[in-house]
Amino acid sequence: MSKTPDNFLRPPEEEITSDDDLFVKLEYSCIKYYLDDSCEKLHKNHGPAVIYNNGSIEYWRQGQLHNISGPAIETSRGKKVYYLYGRRLTHENWLLFKHKYSLDKDPENSVIRVHENYGDTES
Repeated sequence: MSKTPDNFLRPPEEEITSDDDLFVKLEYSCIKYYLDDSCEKLHKNHGPAVIYNNGSIEYWRQGQLHNISGPAIETSRGKKVYYLYGRRLTHENWLLFKHKYSLDKDPENSVIRVHENYGDTES
């Protein structure tokens, strides 16, 4: 995986499967959606990839905690934790990076392309 100027690991630019192709694992305390049949990479394009019985949810994309549209973790008690590409951020930093890289433009792919020579970013 390559990195952005702010050290965000970004997913490879391969085609991501639709949510219909995901592997679902029902556990005692939760339901989880996986990208692979070996159940190693949590992933879901639309909605949370982990839903706990107590109401807590987690958003995962290609094995990393990640959510452009809100907190990546929401607990049943109302705590919200923000992540982009597996990196934990404060709410203010999450808003800053989301705006800086124009992640709202294409939340489906949300890949940041970095120019190798100058570190200039393109969306």
